[in-house]
Amino acid sequence: MERLRGFVEEHRKPIAPYSREPYIGDVKAGKNSPIYNAHSYHTKVPPEGIEPFIKHYTEEGDLVLDPFCGSGMTGVAALRSGRIPILIDLSPAATFIAYNYCTPVDAGKFETESKRILDKVRKEMDWLYETRCRRCGSKAVVEYIIWSDEFECPRCGERFLLWDVALDDGKVNRNFTCPQCKKELKKQDCKRTDSKPVKVNYTCSRCKRREDDVSEFDLERIKEIERRWRRIYDEKLPSDSDGFWPTKEDEKPL
Repeated sequence: MERLRGFVEEHRKPIAPYSREPYIGDVKAGKNSPIYNAHSYHTKVPPEGIEPFIKHYTEEGDLVLDPFCGSGMTGVAALRSGRIPILIDLSPAATFIAYNYCTPVDAGKFETESKRILDKVRKEMDWLYETRCRRCGSKAVVEYIIWSDEFECPRCGERFLLWDVALDDGKVNRNFTCPQCKKELKKQDCKRTDSKPVKVNYTCSRCKRREDDVSEFDLERIKEIERRWRRIYDEKLPSDSDGFWPTKEDEKPL
């Protein structure tokens, strides 16, 4: 608290009459900027969507307080606008992420260390994100996999994927038809039985970004990942020497 009080005393401005008209204007911000994508966090708001309000309601050099800062996007927006942020959160994870978002670093050292860590991780983890390009057959990197809930029809017992029966032009319809008995259904009418992968989005060095149906290669890879992680809990296997990959077979990391 003493550090915070000293920080405010150092940066605060003399109190002066304050008046602002309500902000009127459209605010558009995408969730695909390098800063936004640097670290995931629930309820995250792009800093580009916060900056207009900071600029409208404050002046350069003003203090900007966010007592529920989450991942620190208000702090990023404040710094980009020439303001001085104070970020507070009860979550240690939130304050850790926010601090590192808003604290200057040596770019050269950061890049060197990042490459070192990525190279180490890549040797053990690359296979987790491996697929095959459907166009050229080359090795490709999975960006994400789309999963669909599987439901059971209450009338005939047929099991089906919501993706197959309810998706229409990118939107999930509230009403859909059982593919077997043709009964009209809603999600709440059915019993959820499973969740299965349906689409894989990946990047190929030759064919660039693509999205295709999940292949047999993908299904086998998912089964292998599940098998290895199941062993962690079933057999309580120790981690490797680095504590990174949690299971071993014959003294070799899985």
